[in-house]
This record gives sequence, C-alpha cells and structure tokens, in this order.
Amino acid sequence: LPLTEPKRTSAAAVTQAVAPMSGRVVSVAAVEGSDVEADAVLVVLEAMKMQLEVRASQSARVTAVRVQPGTQVAARAVLVELA
Repeated sequence: LPLTEPKRTSAAAVTQAVAPMSGRVVSVAAVEGSDVEADAVLVVLEAMKMQLEVRASQSARVTAVRVQPGTQVAARAVLVELA
C-alpha cells in the first residue's frame, strides 16, 4: 500500500510517506541516507489490531526518518521523507 505524497521544495522534489490512519509504529525499516526500491517496506504500523506496511511508491533515497518504534502517530503524519 504505497502512501506517499510528492511535496515540492526549492531544492528538489521530496516525497513523504504518511500514516494511512492513526496507530503505533511497530518497526522502522527505513534508514536515513539509504536507497530504497519501489514497494520497499519503510514502516510498519499497528492500528485496530492490524499491522499495516507503509511502502515506498518509487525508488528513492531516504532523507529523513521522523518516527521510531513505539511512537504513536496521527493519520496523515509524516513518517519518512524520500528524495
């Protein structure tokens, strides 16, 4: 389930992986500075006793990881930034 949104900045296009719903971060596979392939799992969330994988919509470099395991997040919260 790719959940990324393109955001334009003056330097370059940044894509943000966002939470599809509120929940708790179970694990973070994304590592800042690493390259990821399209459809790679970035973060796993738990919401309503279900685990949801947030995946990269395209091949990119991870520029920022905004969460860590155990973090509670709101729906549409930015989890990972890609460029």
